[in-house]
Amino acid sequence: MGACLQGFELQDLTNAALRESVAGNHTGCLVIEVAAWTNAAAHLQKGDVVLSIDGHKLQNDKTVPFKDLDYINFEFLMSYHFVGDMMRVEVLRKEPVVEGEDGAALPPANTFHKLNLTWEMQKRHPILPSRPQKQSFLMVGGLLFLPLSWEILDPDRSTRALRSFCESVRRISADEEVVVLSEIFPHPINDGYFPPRLTRVLTFNDVPVRNLSHLTTMIEDCTEDWMRFKVDSNLQQMIVLDARENAVWNATQEICEIYSVPYYKPLPARKEGEEGGESELPLWQRSHAKGEGTKW
Repeated sequence: MGACLQGFELQDLTNAALRESVAGNHTGCLVIEVAAWTNAAAHLQKGDVVLSIDGHKLQNDKTVPFKDLDYINFEFLMSYHFVGDMMRVEVLRKEPVVEGEDGAALPPANTFHKLNLTWEMQKRHPILPSRPQKQSFLMVGGLLFLPLSWEILDPDRSTRALRSFCESVRRISADEEVVVLSEIFPHPINDGYFPPRLTRVLTFNDVPVRNLSHLTTMIEDCTEDWMRFKVDSNLQQMIVLDARENAVWNATQEICEIYSVPYYKPLPARKEGEEGGESELPLWQRSHAKGEGTKW
């Protein structure tokens, strides 16, 4: 079933002043981040103090008792769970400040209260998989875009900025994916842009790129005169392609023919015996009404 997803990040409370300000005289660790798309987000809040996990008392340094006299990092407890198991967490939560009739803040009757929370463990979906689950690519105007995985993260081809990003990246949404510009197939439409090392694609026409499918949709639906790609590179941060009068798509057709690339993106998988629709063909191969040829 794979490793289970934790869904939250903790900060240790070994500093006495920090511990007293958020947890009083209790022992535990402070929740500093909860992934909004996980099951934990429906129960746990930023600012909670985790007191115990699955009945194991959490120490101020993020450790739990192990065997008789030893302690081990609390993340070790994740290995006890299978996907679908229930996780039990005891937390300390501050009551919200209450305002009186005159607008003055009233001291809460009980500053802290304990809660027993339970949620179902999810499967871990790393933002950088060891290898893509399915072969995906997008080639437009000679620019080849790929979803990043550890399989293609070659130190000799990737930038220092990309490697630093991969060491600290955290998933913001469930469908988030790191998209990189891998190659540039030479053509007059991309003249002046040199073949890059693997570099992360940040935005398309000023819209942050969420994943490769999102980028594909934005490009295919683009009605602007220019296609602007912002990439994370010190040497070339902006790549602009001419989209007027279908120039970028005409160039894509020529590049596919020159380099024997049958499609600018993978066709969707079909069941045995199922025929594909016209929408699965490259744009320049689709038929159009009233015999208008290959207009897009």
